[in-house]
Amino acid sequence: MVASKFIKALLILQAIFLPFLTATFGAEGIKLDLPAAIKLALEQNLELKAKEAELGVVQGKVAKADLLLQQNPELEGDVADRRAKERAEGERRHHTDVGIRLSQEVEIGGQSGYRRLAARKELEKASWELKDSELQLRFRVKTLFFNLLALREKMERAKAVVDLRNRLHQVGQKRVQIGDAPAMILAQTEFELSRAKSELLGLQREYRRNLTELRVLLNLPADQEVVLEGDLKKNGTLSDLKDLLESALRNRPDLASRAAEREAAEAEANLTRSERIPNVKFSVFYRREEGNFNIAGGGISIPLPFFDRKQGELQQALARKSAADIQYRNLHQTIEKNLDSAWDRFRSSEAEIDLFGENVLEKFRENLELTQRAYEERQIEIFEAITAQDRLIEAQIRYLDALLGYHAVRAELEREAALEK
Repeated sequence: MVASKFIKALLILQAIFLPFLTATFGAEGIKLDLPAAIKLALEQNLELKAKEAELGVVQGKVAKADLLLQQNPELEGDVADRRAKERAEGERRHHTDVGIRLSQEVEIGGQSGYRRLAARKELEKASWELKDSELQLRFRVKTLFFNLLALREKMERAKAVVDLRNRLHQVGQKRVQIGDAPAMILAQTEFELSRAKSELLGLQREYRRNLTELRVLLNLPADQEVVLEGDLKKNGTLSDLKDLLESALRNRPDLASRAAEREAAEAEANLTRSERIPNVKFSVFYRREEGNFNIAGGGISIPLPFFDRKQGELQQALARKSAADIQYRNLHQTIEKNLDSAWDRFRSSEAEIDLFGENVLEKFRENLELTQRAYEERQIEIFEAITAQDRLIEAQIRYLDALLGYHAVRAELEREAALEK
């Protein structure tokens, strides 16, 4: 029994202090591939959450537009004291009258229908804008993710370069010690080794910066270790340009948002036209006067639009409608132009990858080993060995840049065509 209570106490203490221990010693590491990173960003990104919260503002406008009547009824009451100048014998000089009036303004001319339509189109526009924010977030995560994969590969290459430069430097020291090479070789090898280390440090700084940006997008703690899983290999083929354009015109959320904005502007213009017809206010009243007089009746009032006939409001609504229509057509043209440009760059990136494929790099690696061995066996000089290394490094970096360019422009195509991948 005592042991059971002790175990329960330990469990309670663990539940209390574990969150503090986690915060103190750092968050648990996380492994992420690209789909997991995108999913996490869509769930946790703070900018996206703020836009989701802003959607409630427009939903409130819809709720107000759905009210049966836009104006509340008005209840008026009055009490009056009537004083007689002359009074007959036995009558009072003062008499108290009480009255009450209830009035209600009623919209006519279809105002309520146009208002509901405009509010719903505003909500539709805001919903599409939220979808567009999700699409842009996907693109940003993809771009950062592929940048990080490329930087990781470059850092591995840079570490290998440091090892190569270090081997050259060690061989150079031995050759100088035995008098087989001039002392100036050491200065050259030391310079190349320092340059390789400096480039590695630069890549590490850039990697940390990009990783910090990814953590912000995913709303991850700054001390949480992130391990990326994936590579820069080519993916499956994309549809042709015609299919991509059809997908864009069918699925682009910003284009749908512009269309909803255009319809909302038209509904607002119609609402303003209908508001030029004055609303009618109906009222009923009851009045009790002393002397057993009870008076009941009704009334109607209509404003006369002599001066303000919504001229300014209508002009503004028509201008918004015209601007929304122009913006829609302009975005349509921009999508076509951007897709055409991205498609050309995508095809070029595929061709560039083929120029720097694994077979080409393998030949450079074999040539490097032969050159390295030849230098160690004193068949060539240090400058020839460095030149061979530089050629391999350049080929590897250009190949990685080609892969990165391929994935970057592919992500751009997927964004332009609104492909959720």
